Amino acid sequence: MVFPEKILGNVSMLRLLLLASLYVFPVPASALPEFPGLSGSLPSAASTSSEKTLTEQLQDAKREIDEAQSTLTRMQGEETASALSDASLPSTLQLDLVTAAGNVLRNAQRYLENLETLHHTQKNAEARQFLVKLGTEPGSSSTDVELIRERFYATQQALEAAQGEMQFLLDRTQQSVGHLSKLDQTIRQFGPHPSRNNNWRRELVKLQKRGVELLVLADLARKNTLTLRIGALKQEATADKKLIQANITAIRPQQGKEALNQLEKERADINHYIQEAHKRDQSSQAALNKARENYLRIRSDRISDSTEVISARQQYELAQAEIETVEEIIEDGRSYLHILDTETAYWKSLTKLGDKISTADAQREASALKPKLELIQKWKPHLEQEVRSKQLTIEGIKRHIDERRLKGSDREFLTKKLKLFQEQNEMQQRLLWRVETLQWRLSDWLRQLQQMAPPLPLPTGFKEIWGALYATVAGTFNYEVLHSRETKMVGGTQVVVEEHSVTVGHIIIALTLFLVGYSLLGKVAHSSVRAAQIRFQLPAARIALLEKLVLYPMILLLALCVLSWVRIPLTVFAYLGGALAIGVGFGAQNLINNFISGIILLFERQVNVGDIVEVDAHTGAITALGSRCSRMRRGDGVEVLIPNSLLLEKNVVNWTLTEPNHRFSFTFTVAYGVSVERVMQLVTQALNETPYLLKQPPHCVFFEQFGSDGLIFGVYYWVKLGIEVDPRQPGSDLRLRIDQLFRTEGIQMPFAQRDIHLDSTSPVRVHIESSLQNHNLT
Repeated sequence: MVFPEKILGNVSMLRLLLLASLYVFPVPASALPEFPGLSGSLPSAASTSSEKTLTEQLQDAKREIDEAQSTLTRMQGEETASALSDASLPSTLQLDLVTAAGNVLRNAQRYLENLETLHHTQKNAEARQFLVKLGTEPGSSSTDVELIRERFYATQQALEAAQGEMQFLLDRTQQSVGHLSKLDQTIRQFGPHPSRNNNWRRELVKLQKRGVELLVLADLARKNTLTLRIGALKQEATADKKLIQANITAIRPQQGKEALNQLEKERADINHYIQEAHKRDQSSQAALNKARENYLRIRSDRISDSTEVISARQQYELAQAEIETVEEIIEDGRSYLHILDTETAYWKSLTKLGDKISTADAQREASALKPKLELIQKWKPHLEQEVRSKQLTIEGIKRHIDERRLKGSDREFLTKKLKLFQEQNEMQQRLLWRVETLQWRLSDWLRQLQQMAPPLPLPTGFKEIWGALYATVAGTFNYEVLHSRETKMVGGTQVVVEEHSVTVGHIIIALTLFLVGYSLLGKVAHSSVRAAQIRFQLPAARIALLEKLVLYPMILLLALCVLSWVRIPLTVFAYLGGALAIGVGFGAQNLINNFISGIILLFERQVNVGDIVEVDAHTGAITALGSRCSRMRRGDGVEVLIPNSLLLEKNVVNWTLTEPNHRFSFTFTVAYGVSVERVMQLVTQALNETPYLLKQPPHCVFFEQFGSDGLIFGVYYWVKLGIEVDPRQPGSDLRLRIDQLFRTEGIQMPFAQRDIHLDSTSPVRVHIESSLQNHNLT
């Protein structure tokens, strides 16, 4: 932080160097946030912040680093490898132990670094507080508005970054606490006296827990530092904002001419900026089209090189971000011009009126100024939210680049994306500053005008506003959308019997009543069907049908009642019949097709909730039958939405339509010479011992045939299909048990064998062709 000579005044160079390193104000140690205690050997966060001094915490952190380094060395040593080998544990366990110990060391070092930063921050805060008490804190000159504004924005950005980091640490601490409870539960599962193998696994879990505890302590120290920094930054930002506001509002009417000239120059710059953005938009559109075509081509060609696919997608995303940046710049530029127009009107009014202003002119100017100020006050929070969101996005990208330590194309991609977001944020910051400036000036000018001319009496003004508002709302509410007449022939003359008009108010009331009634009827139908299910023990497959049979007639009756209550005749829909028929016939044919198919499915009950079906290359259990589509849950947990028409038009295999029990089978081969009776006895034993196999119908083992390589047997068993167990699991368990029993008995399953016989009793005839006889063999 550098303070110009204008601001520092007579402050000595020594104080300058001291103040240049101060960023926070002091906060008492008792005001620091506490954190729930952690179990284990490490000191709790609460005791760290309240029971121990910062010096003692630094000593504890150094001791933790030494212990962590010793543990890491021990885990990397040959003794650990030998012990794990003697216990017949996998070698990967040592790698996990080394990783956990290294994580403990890194978190201990992070804990020490954060404590040292906190110590340094507190010392600086104490030094600043001492200078404030002496009255030697440098102030800011009221004339250096630009310098103060730059410092104010730098403080705002630092404050946003600190708050974002604080929220990140809070979220990570919450996750760490949940992780610690799981690790404690895992340690308790090993018991007080674990076996030799489990002792090493428990050691791994303890190291993981120790690493998480140190991470929590490190985050706590960092949060304490951020608490100090955020408080100091808020004080600095508030002080700078007051200085800026005081300088901006301390103006004289004589400054109007110079200000108008400056506004004209700024308007010309913004117009030029917008023109350049339009040119950039054209080139960006071309680049986007090219990137899109390249990305779609690579995807359609199904290129196996993932690097090329990722590069093409990144180029496409960058082109999209470029377009979004240009469009936002153009939009912000137009808003900036609008703000400049408002500020120009302000300076013209100030220059025109000057010090001589009548009561009527003051009232007229105040009335014209209020809507502009209200519009700015409504727009400013939205703009601030956009700026804050953009800054958080920028901080997130920076953190992602730093934490992941990206290199190559990934780093280049995120860096370019970061520059585009920074360009957007720069324009939004500039616009926000202009909006804040204009708001302060308009508010100050309105206050002066109101002092010159008191407002109208409240009752008169309120009545006028209320009367105009009521007239507008009533006119809109009574606007006639459609008018119809009912006529009748009386004595050869067509007589109007009744007239009907449909207004905007009728439509609003009808829609409101229908939506409220629909919500209530849905709850009533659901509650009624659930009560009937409990009372009459109805199967779950019929609940969806019964609920829709109750709901649909009630909705139809509700629609008729609503139309009657708001006096909308059904004849009104006759005028719209042709248009509705065309719209339904072309635009909603798929929707109606699926709706009718759903009703047919509910009545036919060929597919019910809970059935396991196979349709359109998907196999799973039906979890819901909807009006438009049905929901299927596959074996891998993925839920598939299937249009109801597919369940009627496609070939559907319902595995549990009439019977959930299904037979499965497989064959196997054993070598010749093995006792057939023993093989069948062992397979029968495996069938009896395998869970989830049905006893009825009974399972069977058959000696199928004599194969070319061995004796072939067939196994047939029954399994009840359902969502409780994967039907493939019993078959896998059965084969595993058969293999275990065969290995125990020494029964082998042969490989494919082929015997080749060579007849050597007769000599091999050798014939020499004539062309070879004439050839000189020597």
